[in-house]
Amino acid sequence: MRYLKPFYFSIALAIMGCKSNPNPPGTIAALNISEDTTYSDTAGRPSIINQQFAGRYLPVQDNELLIDCSGKIFILNDENELLKSNYQKNQVALSYSYESSIAKISGIIKPAITNGRDTIIVSEVKEVKPKSFDSECYNYEFIALGTEPFWSLEIIPDENIIAIKDVAAGKAYRFSYRKPQISDGNYLYKTSNDEGTAEITIKKENCNDGMSDRNYKYSAIIVIGDKPLSGCAIKKGDKL
Repeated sequence: MRYLKPFYFSIALAIMGCKSNPNPPGTIAALNISEDTTYSDTAGRPSIINQQFAGRYLPVQDNELLIDCSGKIFILNDENELLKSNYQKNQVALSYSYESSIAKISGIIKPAITNGRDTIIVSEVKEVKPKSFDSECYNYEFIALGTEPFWSLEIIPDENIIAIKDVAAGKAYRFSYRKPQISDGNYLYKTSNDEGTAEITIKKENCNDGMSDRNYKYSAIIVIGDKPLSGCAIKKGDKL
């Protein structure tokens, strides 16, 4: 089985994820998406300019969203389901509900009325692919991974997500983001959902994943229920 380790390690580093609760609480509210997506006849007229967009594609509940590299959130009008079909084709083997992917599209902006979100009318999908630690527009706080057993973690404040993928168990867990307790450069996250609790301790210390020559600046210990998992973590902006 040793020859399979690089394969599983690459999956973990690319951030994996089986669909869990189809309607996790707080997704729309946390992203501050207005339920009123109506448009005025004047201010809501689409621009005639086809523009390029890059960011994270989120198929959340009854909306499809794009969070661009600046953190701006757009509602997507994708009548031909170009994004959805590409997203489904490119999902990793283990994924959680509403997992975001990196996307590059072109389209026309339709401005919203006051307090609403602008809409992008999608005309072309250039790319849809899973996230990686060095992906542009991926505004994670930390990602982490472990081997033997293989697991991964992503903490994404602007998506209101703490997600854990236990590859060995074939399970993906999605929790709401909670701000950490920070002391001496160490981070402690505590969160829960209907299925249980998770506690994540990230310490500023040298760490090696045991399978590559990468040296990490943080270690990570995750406890899901009473199951501990250990590995290394990457803080946004770290260079490997």
